[in-house]
Amino acid sequence: MICLLALLYIFIRQGKDRLEEYLQAVCLWILVLLGLCYFWSLVGQLVYLTLAGSYLLLDACMLFLIFYKRKLKLSFKWRISSPLLWLCLLGLFGIVFRYALKSVPYNWDSMTYHLARIANWEQNRSVFPYATHIERQIASPVLGAYVNLFVYILGGKHDSLLNLLQCLSYGSNGIILYGIARRLGVSEKTAFLAPLLYMGTPIALAEATTTQVDNFATLWFLCFLYFLLPFVTGKRKLERDRETGKVIFFAALALSFGYLAKPSVCFGAAVFLCWLLMVEIREKAEVRVLLSYGALGACIVAVLLSPGVFINLLAFGSISHEGVGARQLVGSLKPQYLTVNFFKNFTFNFASEKIEATRIYIEKFLYALADLFRINLNDPAISEDGGIFTFPDFPALSCDVALNMFVAVAALLSMLWFLVRYKKQKKETKGFVWFAALSWLLFCCVLRWERFINRYMITYLALLSVMIVLQTEEIRKKGSRFIYGIICSILVIGSLFNYGKEINYLRTLAPYSPERGYFAYHPYNRQEYPALSDAVKATGGQKIGLILGADSFEYPIWRMLNDKDYEIRHVMVKNQTKKYEKEDFIPDCIWAEGVNEPYFNYHGQEYELIAADTKAAIGIYKIAGQ
Repeated sequence: MICLLALLYIFIRQGKDRLEEYLQAVCLWILVLLGLCYFWSLVGQLVYLTLAGSYLLLDACMLFLIFYKRKLKLSFKWRISSPLLWLCLLGLFGIVFRYALKSVPYNWDSMTYHLARIANWEQNRSVFPYATHIERQIASPVLGAYVNLFVYILGGKHDSLLNLLQCLSYGSNGIILYGIARRLGVSEKTAFLAPLLYMGTPIALAEATTTQVDNFATLWFLCFLYFLLPFVTGKRKLERDRETGKVIFFAALALSFGYLAKPSVCFGAAVFLCWLLMVEIREKAEVRVLLSYGALGACIVAVLLSPGVFINLLAFGSISHEGVGARQLVGSLKPQYLTVNFFKNFTFNFASEKIEATRIYIEKFLYALADLFRINLNDPAISEDGGIFTFPDFPALSCDVALNMFVAVAALLSMLWFLVRYKKQKKETKGFVWFAALSWLLFCCVLRWERFINRYMITYLALLSVMIVLQTEEIRKKGSRFIYGIICSILVIGSLFNYGKEINYLRTLAPYSPERGYFAYHPYNRQEYPALSDAVKATGGQKIGLILGADSFEYPIWRMLNDKDYEIRHVMVKNQTKKYEKEDFIPDCIWAEGVNEPYFNYHGQEYELIAADTKAAIGIYKIAGQ
């Protein structure tokens, strides 16, 4: 039903670029979703009936426009070039889709806050702040969670479909990358290398079967890029007309959605806008036109971001929480810190599983560089929480730490070839390569290093995929068909090899049941959580209080208590969200972490310990004497 709104929009236009129209439809779908989300939250009625009714009404309006307005004619003519190559990519996507649909949510962050907040929102009938021990549930980027909230509500609170947001974004990103390569003048067959490289990038593939949001954020950045790319390649002019205004409108929507999905995409957007501005100044565009479209874009972004800012002001008294946003950026702008941080991020993907020496030499280089600048390599300013720089345990294929050596090396070699052949390359090729390289370098420079840094890199690895393809196309045009064939073979084999390794890892992880999925990265709790949830059910109470740590697995508690209509709320909250704790909520039972007392008091009631897991420091308490 939700998809119907977007799919119908595709076929009511008569434009030449179907991909652009599809992306515009997706933008409108998300805009409608945000409007419904905030409206029904304001009145406290974000429930199945209101959402289903809203979408049925919208679908009815769309059908009316199609069948009763003669100007909006259906058009199903769509020529598919190179169908065999598309079929191969579809097959690769189909395998990932199967695993995404088969797997229950299993990544750590989803158990802690991505899906835990969805369960809280569904219970509260609103996305506005609530009391929680895990502040990231309120402060983290929300757009992906809003989409999955709608899926969760309309799907009857089943989580089997929640991985599909990332999976469908992963597939869509491949299509957009192909479109970007074609808009840059790459031949049809060579352009297929761009989606193949992306789909074979370990971190992108690893996330495609999870409820993380990095593929989803990349989708919006690539939409933004696809909309505006014709202005820098000279195929469109920035003029005061309806068509240009529409493109700017959708580009601003895509940029806003990218920020709401994950703000790390903004570095690439900033570099691209600088490139666009330079091109328009060189083309002597009217200053009034530049200012008017700049103001239009800024207004759209401001309007779409304002609800999130309002929610943060309500919850934390600031535009963003200190643990989100600023915490991901370097803590010092001194050149020596920026330089060392840059090389920590830049070299992270060059470690080889097979050649241990690469890891050793990279670490030696980084420590020597830090010593040269007389700073600590693991200083909190350039290392999250002062964490020691280390590579993940190999084979390093999980959705948090998957390394991407193949794409990194291919991009570096492509950049070297670009510099060698710089004077003989097309203007738009030069511009895009510099844009991709500078975006990647800026990201590596200002994002504070952490063990999970590769999750944020997915957007920029997608850009590098296009850069690699552009240089491969240059070799083809140079006439070196033998070398071109060898390079294409290497890129195809390398991508498929990485793809196969990642799929095999997922098969080994086998997160296909709640017990294996929810605790895929926390296997000890596979036995303890079910036993503790049974103790909660045995009390017969309907009101459950939660006392949790900042990184606790909350979502499995909701799922294991899903057989009855429990009211589950955080109690004894000590952070800034404690002001939302309901004073009239007296839990019948409390799930408590870190409480080691046989008795404790809450709101005048004495609670006694009835079950415990001493290793995990979790206790189940009920009202004494009941």
